[in-house]
Amino acid sequence: MHKSAFVCLLIALATASCADDPTPTVLSEGSGTLVLANGTTDLITLPGKADATPHALQFVAGGNWTISMATSNTWLYASPTQGPAGEATVGLRALSDNLSSTSRSARLLVNVDGSAQPTTITVVQQSAGAQSLDISGDVDEGVMRLNPATGSTDFAGTLVVRSSQHWTVAPVGDAANWITFERDGEPKDGVATEVRLTVVAHYARFDQPIMRGQIAFTVAGGQPVVVDVVAQSGCSVFATANEADDLAPRYAFALTDTTTPGRFQTTFYVESNVEWQLGELPEWIAPATEGTITNRRENGSLSTSRVGVGLLLNTAHYSTASRQATIVLVNTQGQTLAEIEITFAGLDGNYLEHDFTFPAYDPTGSDFSFEARAAYIDPSNQDDYWKQVERPFTLTTAVDYASLDDAPFHLLLAADNYGRPTATQVHWASLRMGDAANHTATGGVFAKQLYLVASDRGDADDREGRTQVAMPRAAFFFIVPRSVQFADLFDANGTLAPAYADRFTRIAQKGDHEATVEFVVDGLADGAVLEVPAEGGRLTFDVVRATSGQLNIGYTRLHYNATAGEWREMASMPTDYTSQFDLRFTLDTDERPTQLTLVVAPNTGTTGRGMKFELQMYRGDGHAQTTVLTFAVRQPAAR
Repeated sequence: MHKSAFVCLLIALATASCADDPTPTVLSEGSGTLVLANGTTDLITLPGKADATPHALQFVAGGNWTISMATSNTWLYASPTQGPAGEATVGLRALSDNLSSTSRSARLLVNVDGSAQPTTITVVQQSAGAQSLDISGDVDEGVMRLNPATGSTDFAGTLVVRSSQHWTVAPVGDAANWITFERDGEPKDGVATEVRLTVVAHYARFDQPIMRGQIAFTVAGGQPVVVDVVAQSGCSVFATANEADDLAPRYAFALTDTTTPGRFQTTFYVESNVEWQLGELPEWIAPATEGTITNRRENGSLSTSRVGVGLLLNTAHYSTASRQATIVLVNTQGQTLAEIEITFAGLDGNYLEHDFTFPAYDPTGSDFSFEARAAYIDPSNQDDYWKQVERPFTLTTAVDYASLDDAPFHLLLAADNYGRPTATQVHWASLRMGDAANHTATGGVFAKQLYLVASDRGDADDREGRTQVAMPRAAFFFIVPRSVQFADLFDANGTLAPAYADRFTRIAQKGDHEATVEFVVDGLADGAVLEVPAEGGRLTFDVVRATSGQLNIGYTRLHYNATAGEWREMASMPTDYTSQFDLRFTLDTDERPTQLTLVVAPNTGTTGRGMKFELQMYRGDGHAQTTVLTFAVRQPAAR
């Protein structure tokens, strides 16, 4: 609560300053200076009754001087208002009685030529109805403004009452319905006492947002001293949580899908010194969170900062028609604290929303994927009940269509790279229309059943090498307006554009377990034997064709038996033996092998050594393995 510059609210008949030990304002002498003379202070107190006898303000000025009022008023008179350098006396007197219950004040500015700053003189006029009461605290110009009390729904303020007489205080009139008092002591006759009086406005008893009333102090044999009391409940609405931001213009908000495409919403922030809650919403608006929206925390306290209120367009009321409603914030008495306009422009032709979800697991607990071919699913086989090559879903638009050829949308697929969409388009899934009996149309919004259908393995993408028929494949599924092309999904760096960053679903399909697997290496036939000198060497072969990048290498140690003159396979494998025959693959960006490199270390032993390699390729269900290439490497002993 703001307090006046001089805290004392004097209700005494004396004319002395409220300062116990006034200190004169003394400036250094010389040109442009002013010195208050004869004990004059910069705080002057006048009696509450108008008085023809002026109070003398005396000073010595170092140059020509003038007096002006810092704030306009009609009760204080000063004369003269200008003069030359040297000693000066200005008469100050009250032109009217101060009929307020508290003192009032005015400020005089004394300007001296040559001085950069004026000297300020504060003049106080006491209350004309004053008794021997000295009241200070949360009061300014006779008005006590109450603030919300900490940890309470009530408003409160404190007055300090000093007196040598017994006094009483009571609400005036209807104020008794909402004002009560608490005090830390009792006043006494003939004994100087200081009592802290807490004035409480009970918010539960407010019948309007701003409550006004009066309290009256009474001393035996004197007139009551009345203090005005004001308690104001405040509630403001903002567009952001940033406390430096201004109030929201016109308290108007539009439901848009800029935050989450297809989900129309808005958020505003409420700052209040009283408890509030969101009033009843129209049926087409839904709260973004469950429960009562209010600034009352679970622990019972009120939030001291801005509280966000999120609202959504109720999905049952999506429509091409525009809508407008006024919602209210109400206090605990049901009174309106703020009115907020909510608008919705209606769905446009680019509106698309679907409920397609791709399951993470099948009923057996395995990772779910579309089956490689529809022919591999036997409806009569219970083990195949969960296998699928297509999934139904509902897609909602604001444009009607009878077939996919004239639909306002289309399907785009981006290749998967370790769980992330890449700027490579694939085509192994498509859409088909579902059962017309499952189509609905309401308010210009059309919800139709569609199916996402996976192509049989061996489709164009498989044959063109974008995917590998024997390997599982994955892609990212986008349904976008017809005007959006695949290149629009990504920026120049190949990163998914922000507008589509959360608008995809990852789908997967199994490898074909009956696919013919091939691994053809130029210059390295199946069953070949490679002779490498004792000094070792490096051999490189180009991979001509590979239908899968999932390869496993099997090793068998070879040993030359000089007595028998033959190479034999050995069951044991010395430590680091395989590192002496290092077989490596070079992969392209699609993880397909393009080169096979064999590095053989020098043989420092006394017998010939070698290694048999068996390359196995995974395919289809359960990563079934097929041997695609076998060859041997022989190396003689060192000489």
